[in-house]
Amino acid sequence: AAMTYLPKPVSDSRAPESGGYDALYKSYAHLSKEVENLSTIREIALAIGASIELSEILPTIATVIQGALGVRKFTLYEWDKRSAVAKPLVAQHGRDLITMDRLVEDMIEVEGSTFGVFTGGAPVIANSEYECDVYIPLISKADTLGVMHLQDRADGAPFAQEDAPPSTRPSAE
Repeated sequence: AAMTYLPKPVSDSRAPESGGYDALYKSYAHLSKEVENLSTIREIALAIGASIELSEILPTIATVIQGALGVRKFTLYEWDKRSAVAKPLVAQHGRDLITMDRLVEDMIEVEGSTFGVFTGGAPVIANSEYECDVYIPLISKADTLGVMHLQDRADGAPFAQEDAPPSTRPSAE
């Protein structure tokens, strides 16, 4: 942590009765300490963020999203623009968690598929007599990064427009 130079307070008989320079010095010292604390917290967060592997947190993400959205199947895809392929990262089918290494065969060619419509950022609802699906684009800074594929609501009802938000936007970072 960097050393902070705090000037010695100056007493002045012209200072207002509300504390004057002494109060200002105390506020400055307190603010400097807060900035130092926040800087330390930021460094810790950066170190933790750099050490977390995405593959370690994806199973938790899949379980939480599946439960929160009330669907029987959830798959998270990453959009690889260079190869025009949507690569599955993790899936949760009922209670079965399926990790990336078991999803290799589930890659989808973006061109000519439902995934190809996500450049505009709108979700796609596809209900049939056999399956009910919602594809929600994951967008950051107007760039589509991937897709959440939700299948079959847990209550058995078809998906409606209100089930799919206009877009799902992760943080802008």
